[in-house]
Amino acid sequence: MMDEKEYLVNKIHGDMEQKDRLKVMNDFKHGLFRYLVATDVAARGLDIESVSLIVNYDIPYHVESYVHRIGRSARAGKEGLAISFISNRESYYLDQINTYTNQDIIMLEKPTKEVVNQAVETFQDRQTDDLVIKMDKGFEFKEEIMKLHINAGKKTKMRASDIVGTICAIPGLTAKDIGVITLLDISTFVEILNKKGELVFKTLQTMPIKGRLRVVSKANKTEYELAYEASKTLK
Repeated sequence: MMDEKEYLVNKIHGDMEQKDRLKVMNDFKHGLFRYLVATDVAARGLDIESVSLIVNYDIPYHVESYVHRIGRSARAGKEGLAISFISNRESYYLDQINTYTNQDIIMLEKPTKEVVNQAVETFQDRQTDDLVIKMDKGFEFKEEIMKLHINAGKKTKMRASDIVGTICAIPGLTAKDIGVITLLDISTFVEILNKKGELVFKTLQTMPIKGRLRVVSKANKTEYELAYEASKTLK
């Protein structure tokens, strides 16, 4: 279902061969996709930085499994959130987890459709605000940063995650080499950091983004300033 909605997602489960599991985990660590759907095989012995959210679609029936699952988040002193879906018939398992962890898990009612829609709208506004703040703080055309223009934007359903996933698939590139991404209606600007712009520019001439080859060019200062001004009005 997430595939159909074009989310950058992959899966890992016990029936996969070891080499396939390792490849999926390596791709996840390097930011080639954003969402990992996993069985308990992914809960033990994995060291993945910056996992901010764990969602338990069904609550584990063994308390140790719950601890291992949520332990993938908030590692090395970082903060994280774990959400578990639970029915009334499964409250017994929740009581067990509370006792085992010596914590009281906060119970929340299922949100209404109106609440969800409002949360989505707030999130989208915040994404725009964050984009403008980032550009305000670092809007200089530095030589070590190359800014690329891509002839696809929101009207063609291009998303920042599509661009990040494609660039991270280039050997030698990680998410740390990507700066601000400015999504407009019919075009996108992306910063390539750490003097890797030329490599990305050349590779994207023959590498498809979201299933199609795109026209990718080096953005000049005037083009980027126009995108910067346009981003301030994205609401």
